[in-house]
Amino acid sequence: MEGIFFVRTSSWTNIVRCRRPFTQVKICIYDARSFYIFDHKSYFRSFIVKFTESSEFQHISLAIILQTTLTLVIYNYEDPNSATFYNQLLDRINSYSTYFYIVEFMLQLITKGVFLHRNSYFRDAWNWLDFMVVMAGLTEMTNIPNLPIKGFRALRVLRPLKSIRQFPRLRKLISGLLSSIPQLMNALFFMLFVFLQYGIFGSQ
Repeated sequence: MEGIFFVRTSSWTNIVRCRRPFTQVKICIYDARSFYIFDHKSYFRSFIVKFTESSEFQHISLAIILQTTLTLVIYNYEDPNSATFYNQLLDRINSYSTYFYIVEFMLQLITKGVFLHRNSYFRDAWNWLDFMVVMAGLTEMTNIPNLPIKGFRALRVLRPLKSIRQFPRLRKLISGLLSSIPQLMNALFFMLFVFLQYGIFGSQ
């Protein structure tokens, strides 16, 4: 079964141009019962869907991603153990970002369902990237002994990639580039063959 949700959104272009926001209705088709508990007719599930699909939530998520990217840029990597107050403050900010990503992850699961429905969370390949970011952040926050925390900290570089999900046109562009890799490999092998022939001729 499927649940149909109607979400009212505002045009971001009109807001930027200081016009009166134009209200649009977005139709979302998700699993009728996420986690076999939250029915699509329940007030709680409807509220979560409208909240996560709203433009305001998308803007907040994008702002958190930009803030995370900024902290990655200004982080002092000469202090990997965060002995200075500067890096400790940035680590605290990153922890708050991780909390937001965890909450966002749970809300998305309630909204879309886990895997069974065609529009569920893990049916979208880009959401696997978000899942990796959440799991890396959770592992980094744990104090498990003999765990390579520095290796999980390196996965912070994946956080800016979460912004790809916010821009459908960028997703289409990257998907097109990835789908063209097989053709690029054929061209690469051809160029290697040409360079090999030139090398053979030059050695004679």
